Amino acid sequence: MSDKSDQPTNRWLHHVWQSHTYNKRQQLKTGTYLKSFCPHCQAELTHDSVLTLEVINSAGDKATVDLSPYLNDFSRKTKMELPEGEQVYDVLCTYCHKTLIVEGLTCERGDSRVASFLVGIGNVRVPFYICTREGCHWHAISPDDSIQIQLEDSNEW
Repeated sequence: MSDKSDQPTNRWLHHVWQSHTYNKRQQLKTGTYLKSFCPHCQAELTHDSVLTLEVINSAGDKATVDLSPYLNDFSRKTKMELPEGEQVYDVLCTYCHKTLIVEGLTCERGDSRVASFLVGIGNVRVPFYICTREGCHWHAISPDDSIQIQLEDSNEW
């Protein structure tokens, strides 16, 4: 008796059936450690399991904020008082002090401005977007990058 995969009716499949990019995407699961980098100076922003950025509030006060580098862990530490719902004025790289605000882009959950830094996923670095409003947990990657990477909490599926 012959194996079904050797029968002529099934052999054509591997010549005709092509996998699609959506079948090859890497899904980042909650808790995935994301190495983060400045898009301007390429400095690594994550050290000792902490992602450190500088923030400036609406009063002009500057402080560092330590964020969790783990996907969907929204814990943070800062000495600056940031009331729930308030938007920070600016987010800066702690090395080159350039802004990480993306002009013209707003959070999909409201009208808040968005900051971006690069995250290392496998052997590539892709822009990772976060909302600048205190308490908003919106985050995303670009539609172009979502061809290869899907965040676990994505509404796509």
